[in-house]
Amino acid sequence: MAPKAKRVHPAQLIGQLRAEIAVRRHELNAALAANARAHLHLALLTAMHAIGAALQRTGLFKAAPREARGLGDLEDPAVDDAALADAVDERVGRLISEMRRASAGDTLSSGASGVGGGGSRGGGGSGGSRGGSAAGRGAASFGGASEASGSHGASLPAVSGSASGGGSGGAGSFTGDASADSADVPPLGGVGVSTSVFIESTAAASQLPMSKGEFMDYYRDRVQEAALLAHQAAVDPTVEQELAVLMHQFGSEMIGLVLSRMWLFELFNLNFVTGETKEAPAALWDRVTGCMKFTPTQAHTLALISTWWDGQDSVLVEQREALAAAALKAPDDVELQADIAEETSRLLGHYQACLVPVMVLLNTALLTPLQMAQYYVQAWPYMPVLTPFLTACQRQCAEISKRSAGGSAPRGGGGGGGGGARGAAARAAAADADAAVDEDEDDEEMPPDSD
Repeated sequence: MAPKAKRVHPAQLIGQLRAEIAVRRHELNAALAANARAHLHLALLTAMHAIGAALQRTGLFKAAPREARGLGDLEDPAVDDAALADAVDERVGRLISEMRRASAGDTLSSGASGVGGGGSRGGGGSGGSRGGSAAGRGAASFGGASEASGSHGASLPAVSGSASGGGSGGAGSFTGDASADSADVPPLGGVGVSTSVFIESTAAASQLPMSKGEFMDYYRDRVQEAALLAHQAAVDPTVEQELAVLMHQFGSEMIGLVLSRMWLFELFNLNFVTGETKEAPAALWDRVTGCMKFTPTQAHTLALISTWWDGQDSVLVEQREALAAAALKAPDDVELQADIAEETSRLLGHYQACLVPVMVLLNTALLTPLQMAQYYVQAWPYMPVLTPFLTACQRQCAEISKRSAGGSAPRGGGGGGGGGARGAAARAAAADADAAVDEDEDDEEMPPDSD
């Protein structure tokens, strides 16, 4: 007769099941977090693609290579300006929604559509004294920039007094999962206007009549004004709207000039005080990001953008260095030099195609007016440069994650911050099982079942 198998004590079985459930729960949350990051990455790329398509419609923006753009729907000339504007605002709104979900560790199966425009697309009211006459807006017109005034104040669309609201979603097939009763998603930051309105302002600002010397004087004045208003806004909330108006104009002017003045790239490493041209120390960018005081959601999103940007920038740097080496090998080959110049121009267009959508998102969706002011003020005497800024953002994000891991897990899991708690639960359950085994080792064999 076969020996009777030893029965498992119920306490031991319960402990084993608890440990297994804890492990499975941890795996499920890890899968959900990875899914959220993937959705956020896709939303980021589609939002930047829509911004690029709108900027391209202005005539200022060189198209990126097809393989870099991915989706080609918005470049179709059949898409009218109003539909394109709605697509821009809807995709930025979706990005903002995914930012919050990924940061909070929520599941993506909740059914929320996340439609919003990253700001109020409408806008009556005055744009303030800084922007010249601020014209109201019906539908976006990306076909051409409006006529700029003779001064440094281009005619900009009006700045709304509220950062809420968004596109109405009239973009046909571009509205994605938008529904009529879905709530608009307010931006994390933004200067009080939608992304599509900000792009209009950028197109207008590109026509500013400004030489390199005039720009340097203009930039000093703008940074000084931003510093003053940021200082006042810290103690007087009524100044915040005035700061938002200034940052709307300053940000759109900077991007418009980046797109239309190639000499601006020569100033990115310029010390405006000493006149020396060299890279700013890394500590300066840590100062910039430290003063901006990112929320966990902002830090999470900026870290993702930084990872994406590193991949784009490293490829461009490698290609640029290869072109420079080829040019030095055959300085007298006129045909080769012409080909290298053409390829260099193409790379610059690709760089703009990557750079400018990120700059637009910083202004319209990610950073508050006060943070945008710190972005410029704390970088003085240099101009902000995206690569070292994002690298510093990664360092700060790592510090925020470290602090979060050291404290209590945030409600909702924190996109991975609860992993330690789940691991502890699994270990505790396993310990319970071991304790049950130890407790039962001296017990007599359990009696057989009554049946």
